Amino acid sequence: MNLTILDSVDALIKRVKQETGKPVLLVQAEEMPGMVETRPAGASDTEHIIYISKAFKDPEGQYLIACKCYQILRIFREKEEERLIPSSGKSHFNNARMRLALDVQGRPDLARALNEEEIVRAWIYGVVNQLISQPADIYIQKALYEEQPELNQTRLMVLERQFQDFMSAQKEEVRHYSPKTVYDASLIMNSVYLSLLDEVAGMDFLSRVGVLPQSRKIARLLTATKEISEDTPAADRARTDLWADFLSLRDWYEWLPSERDDPIVHTRQAAK
Repeated sequence: MNLTILDSVDALIKRVKQETGKPVLLVQAEEMPGMVETRPAGASDTEHIIYISKAFKDPEGQYLIACKCYQILRIFREKEEERLIPSSGKSHFNNARMRLALDVQGRPDLARALNEEEIVRAWIYGVVNQLISQPADIYIQKALYEEQPELNQTRLMVLERQFQDFMSAQKEEVRHYSPKTVYDASLIMNSVYLSLLDEVAGMDFLSRVGVLPQSRKIARLLTATKEISEDTPAADRARTDLWADFLSLRDWYEWLPSERDDPIVHTRQAAK
């Protein structure tokens, strides 16, 4: 693959090999919808794979490779037998769907949408992806901020784009045409996530918005999240479970041993 890797990203790739004992292999995957994805090595694998799509472009692509390297490093902080991965299968999907059915009572337009599989999956897995990705991504962004100054401008650009998506999602029409559970959960999680990025990753997001809906709940969840301050995969899971319990979403996913072949909800890392 003809791909020029920045020196700092190349050093991070070498760090992954040094700390995990397995190298990173960059593989071209042209039809992949995302720009960069990863498959961390399992016990029987000889290497970690980072997939690069034909949509790859600089500088965002370099930033995403770095994110994936930090993701692998975090996973390998735990022993193989202690690693857990999030799974959201059919039973969890049904749990979520029943919850949304309560939200749309008295709303024929939204009730009709519950019959559209693609719409329902977008609602449910959008929330689940936030839930299982944002608590870990806080510390990935912190590491990028502290250890990768060469990527700082790109990091700011990517996070700013996500912030603008967050602001667009606050529009009244979005709230009106979303189930309350989906809208409120996304709002609260994004607000807590952005607040934490302000504190640990050199951002200033929340100073640029007015009073948010659900501000008391946001403040309560932010305070509770800060009480789990460890930078470990186990703490990531504890923060995810805290958010899920707070938002009554705990039956939308589960944690399984990493070698299980269950339907996993793969994530990118950031505010959605």
